[in-house]
Amino acid sequence: MMKATLVFLFLKLALSSHAFAQTASSTIRVFIRDTSNRAIFDLQPELKHFILKFDHGEANKVQVIYHKSKDKPMYTESYSMAFEGDRYALLKKYPGLKLPHAPKIEMASLYKVKNLADSNVHVEVTSYLQRDTIYHHFSHFILGKGVHWYTFTDPYSAPKLKEDKQVLEKRLNVAYQQWKPVAATDSTLVITAIVEQDGSMHDVKLLLGEASAFSAQVLDFISREVKPWSPAIAIRTKRIRAQAKIFVRLNKDDTISFSTL
Repeated sequence: MMKATLVFLFLKLALSSHAFAQTASSTIRVFIRDTSNRAIFDLQPELKHFILKFDHGEANKVQVIYHKSKDKPMYTESYSMAFEGDRYALLKKYPGLKLPHAPKIEMASLYKVKNLADSNVHVEVTSYLQRDTIYHHFSHFILGKGVHWYTFTDPYSAPKLKEDKQVLEKRLNVAYQQWKPVAATDSTLVITAIVEQDGSMHDVKLLLGEASAFSAQVLDFISREVKPWSPAIAIRTKRIRAQAKIFVRLNKDDTISFSTL
């Protein structure tokens, strides 16, 4: 497959006041012709692009952006690549999706910045997958003295299960032995629930997977046993009502895997 590469460099230096004093930034965009996901876009013309965010060389988030139309507003889907349930859901909805490896770039020097190698540098990498193109967006931040990267990061934190997940997984496997024989129409389930500001959980539902005697038992177990939770946090301190996700898989060796977002 032929690939033509166009590189656009946008470089800016900015000095701001207060906590972000003497923080410089630069932006580089690399455009690469790539048609490996063309079939997905052809099947869904309203699809605009996939946005893949990397952290320390690993993909950690995928956003799917759809075009705005007369009948529908522009909307976004979000998948956490650290959560097995989201990885499963992404590939189930977009079979054959090919995600690129983390691109690499090294900045040797930057105007007005001395000793770049010794500077407080953070690199943020985002890739945009389109019908015939992938473009990689590199943002370099040379942080001022005393400035930490967490100052710039997403202030949202999803609900978190307080109990150890491995302990819950063992209890789920013990319960499963008591259910047998039980019919499982679908061995892979993604389940959602609402976690309130006080950490209470309710409205447990099957998001992905076929309803069966197995899924009914799993939903009942989660409603009774999978708690308590720490609520979602917005703006780093505010507790908010939010959706939790749970992944359950019946393995070929007749054990059950359990994880949460």
